Parts: sequence; structure tokens; C-alpha cells
Amino acid sequence: MNLSGALNAADLTVQSLQTKAQVTLGKNDSGLAITGIALSVVGQVEGVDQDRFAEIAAEAERTCPVSKALTGTEITLDARLDG
Repeated sequence: MNLSGALNAADLTVQSLQTKAQVTLGKNDSGLAITGIALSVVGQVEGVDQDRFAEIAAEAERTCPVSKALTGTEITLDARLDG
């Protein structure tokens, strides 16, 4: 949702965004814990190239309230345009 908002704020028209999250569970001293999250987003966005899309996606990840809440958990992002 934060990426959609960031793209809209950049005056870009989003046709679609498909996001997948792969969550890794591991153990720590307290028991089970989320040790990593790998996000993959594929977008169809008018008027943007791959470099700008990746830049906006990285900024959206950095400012995302969910990412902030999960500080300490490794989160990776692969953002690419479809087509």
C-alpha cells in the first residue's frame, strides 16, 4: 500500500501491483521468531522506467510503517516492472 501511495504521489498511473512475501521463521532465545521477509513486487505502471520504479519502491520500503514496526527483521525487496 505504501508503494501504491508513493507511485500516485509521483503522478504515475498504476495499472497493477502484484506483491508476494516469503516469510522465514527461525528460533531465538524466546522461541520462534520471524527472521526474514523477502518481498517481490511486479508492477505495471505508466510513465516510469525500471530504475525510477526501483527507486520509488526502495523509498516506499524505507518509509513503510510495517517495515518500521519490524525493525530488526531482515527485509529484502525485489521490485520490477512487468513487460
